[in-house]
Amino acid sequence: MGKKIYLIGLIYNNNLGDPIIFQSCKFMVEEIIGNDDDYEIVMVDLFGREPMGYNPVIEKMRSQKDYYSQKDSNEIKNLEVSTISDSICKSISKENSCIIFVGGGIVKYLYEKFEVYIDRITAFADENDIPVMFMLLALKGIIKMTLHVYSYKTHLIENA
Repeated sequence: MGKKIYLIGLIYNNNLGDPIIFQSCKFMVEEIIGNDDDYEIVMVDLFGREPMGYNPVIEKMRSQKDYYSQKDSNEIKNLEVSTISDSICKSISKENSCIIFVGGGIVKYLYEKFEVYIDRITAFADENDIPVMFMLLALKGIIKMTLHVYSYKTHLIENA
């Protein structure tokens, strides 16, 4: 069985910087593994999107009858985050794998709930002894840092 390297980040973000950072990381990993056919790089969008921003998990959820009824926007976002995170975890092989979270702004913005995605995926990795790494994170330049984001950033730095 081949080894899988899961690169998880913002592949299809509208912000051009995040996809460029993702592709740069992919290039670095390809340079490291070279022509070794024993490795497979699997690209995973942190939001579960496919090219052109389409997200089959969210579209299926939104098509259900009572999806929007009696839910506030935060409740809807939490439901989407947990569903997408679970979908990503189910797609990760539990054997001969590693996960690399690829930077850009994945620890910056509270409203995106990046920390919830990352926490759920790293918990899955811990349960299954899958190594996790973080590359090319933008930890500086956070203009309006909330206490929550600051403590998460500190946690990442201390446990890196």
